[in-house]
Amino acid sequence: MYNCEFIFFDGELNQKTGTFYIGESIVFEEREVKETNYVACPAFVNAHTHIGDSVAKDPPFSSIELVMPGGYKFKMLEKYRYEIKSSVRDVLNYSYSSGVLRIYDFREGGIKGVKLIREADNNGLCVVLGRPDGDDANNVLEVADGFGISSVRDVGFEKACMLREIARKKRKLFFIHAGEIDDKDVDEAIDLEPDAIIHMNKAREDQLKRVFDEEIPVVSCIRSNLFFDVGNFKNYRLLAGYDRWCIGTDNVMVSTPSILEEMHFASYVVRDDESVFRAATASMENGIEIGIVVFHKRINLSRVKNTLASIVRRACFEDIELVAPGKVIFE
Repeated sequence: MYNCEFIFFDGELNQKTGTFYIGESIVFEEREVKETNYVACPAFVNAHTHIGDSVAKDPPFSSIELVMPGGYKFKMLEKYRYEIKSSVRDVLNYSYSSGVLRIYDFREGGIKGVKLIREADNNGLCVVLGRPDGDDANNVLEVADGFGISSVRDVGFEKACMLREIARKKRKLFFIHAGEIDDKDVDEAIDLEPDAIIHMNKAREDQLKRVFDEEIPVVSCIRSNLFFDVGNFKNYRLLAGYDRWCIGTDNVMVSTPSILEEMHFASYVVRDDESVFRAATASMENGIEIGIVVFHKRINLSRVKNTLASIVRRACFEDIELVAPGKVIFE
């Protein structure tokens, strides 16, 4: 039982006080609470990761070629292939402990790659977005939740269309990178009617407007973009005003998979705490409720004057009291 303030989005931002009863279900009883040591919010969603490359952490600063097919990342994945599963398991355990209860992961390696992450995912966090990588695309979708495509530039528009159609027929997800290094792959990515587009930091304003009009979720990975020197503060601020904007941590080889850290960084860039909080707690799938995070106000959240801003800008791993998966029932 936790007497606390609860901050969440339900069409608009809500801040309520009451008591959480956590057992087989999560029940919130709204009532006046004069004093509490706790604050809670929906669990976090990491809307884009490449968890497998956690086996090659902290490479030297470089260009985006580091993670392109045939580059450093894929050489490291081959060199340390027998360590990938244990590395993935460590990342997923850390993610759970830091309040992340849903992860949309782009998984290389075809069927074997998808199965590897399933075996390592003890808490069922991952929405696994696979790639054929030599396997039959239909067979990949027998074990994956959808496709996570590198870009139209990499695979070609014709193949991307084929994969999109397969995903649509099987009612699986289709995500794609676009607009990461320039705007040349954006229009064709939008033409595919994907379930989400990753990046869009280099998209033109007319391309962003098209995405907004078509209500396609967009995932920004700001720390990763800046590592690869392709950041664009103007686009991040435009995206922050979009209600289907999400954030992710991207390559674990260059950024920690902590949405808390990504929020801290994003808030300084877009200068809008409410939008960052919404982006960190929003699922890209309708009807998904994943759980809550309860913070103790003893360290970074002690004596706060703006609870939402403090969660977004300063809450850390050490402040987390409890991570509870499940649907919140209001009484």
